[in-house]
Amino acid sequence: MIFIHFLTLVILEKEKEKIKFYLNLLWRENYKEAIEIERSYFSKYKDHPIFYTLKTIRYFDYFLDNYEPDSEKEFLESIERGISLCEKLEEKDKEIRFLKGVLIAYSSMFEGIKENYLEALVRGFKAYNIIKKFKKYPDAYLALGMYNYGASVLQKYVGKTFIKGDRREQGIREIKYAMSNGVFMKAYSYDALIEILLREKMRDSAIKWAERFYSEFGETRRTLFALGKAYKKSGYFQRAEEIYLKLLKVVDNQDSDYNKGIVRLYLSECYYVLNKDREKAKELLKEAEFFLNRSRWYRKDKVINYLNKLKVQKFFR
Repeated sequence: MIFIHFLTLVILEKEKEKIKFYLNLLWRENYKEAIEIERSYFSKYKDHPIFYTLKTIRYFDYFLDNYEPDSEKEFLESIERGISLCEKLEEKDKEIRFLKGVLIAYSSMFEGIKENYLEALVRGFKAYNIIKKFKKYPDAYLALGMYNYGASVLQKYVGKTFIKGDRREQGIREIKYAMSNGVFMKAYSYDALIEILLREKMRDSAIKWAERFYSEFGETRRTLFALGKAYKKSGYFQRAEEIYLKLLKVVDNQDSDYNKGIVRLYLSECYYVLNKDREKAKELLKEAEFFLNRSRWYRKDKVINYLNKLKVQKFFR
């Protein structure tokens, strides 16, 4: 219990380089090494919420890398354990409330993945009200920005219960700030910013940030997905095809049926738009359907519906 009395800020500063190294392993999908560091080094904080915050981040990263729900139970248990410790210790250490807000924010994002948008907003609002008090942490601005943008977009579905006015531009500014100044959430900030810029049809900016993401973090599944999406949604199908061909080699060496299916779907679409090898495009689409149907990811039905629409379009006949 000796570490419980360390202020959260002290731990974050003391362990900054170790945490950055750990997160870089996650961003580059080196999960075995990350788990080993958890066990051999960060386990000394097992009575402190920082340990469960790091585990929560790892589980969430696994979801986004592999699109399989295998670790859902462990993810939710990690959040519950972390929040419980925060509530026990927050009277002695006010900084711990920041970690509580982070853990609630992850539970909010998870509900968003499952398309439980009202619950995601309820939790997001709770996390926002905690994290906004800790603006000395640049990483906090990612959660603030995602909430301000997301709540503004979802107003038309849930009314103005959580937020009034359009704060999309504010949200984008906050995410950019987290990306430029944060330590622990840089890759997530890139992901969020690129997705939002594409949604807002700010395509040149999305491509610029996707290329910067790729340059900074190297060639990984995550950077290739971001770059391919930015090119494809901006109409640069030739460049998107080049990225998806690289990505196909990456995902075919992994166990994610969803990733194998979605890359084939996107590559097939590029082939059709570019009027290239229609037979190969049809073959890829058929393979995509096979893998997506076999996937257990929460949102696969939406992608399969998109695939079926492509199948009946004139140029897919």
